[in-house]
Amino acid sequence: PRLLLSGGRDPCLDAAAADALAAEAGAERIEVSGGGHDLPYGPLWQAAAAEIHRWLVRRLGGDLLLLRGDEDLRED
Repeated sequence: PRLLLSGGRDPCLDAAAADALAAEAGAERIEVSGGGHDLPYGPLWQAAAAEIHRWLVRRLGGDLLLLRGDEDLRED
């Protein structure tokens, strides 16, 4: 699975270009509302991280995110 995370206010990659890039890469696109080109380190980095986390859990399952030693928390 592939994810393209883009900002809704990114001056370098508008929504149409982000959609085209995601389609070309075979990726799902999620837009962070109000985010710019600085998603990884800008003021909305926590919103971006939360979107990535939710996407990972939905696509790959919550067990993927367990830390070593927390196997007893695995949902069966």
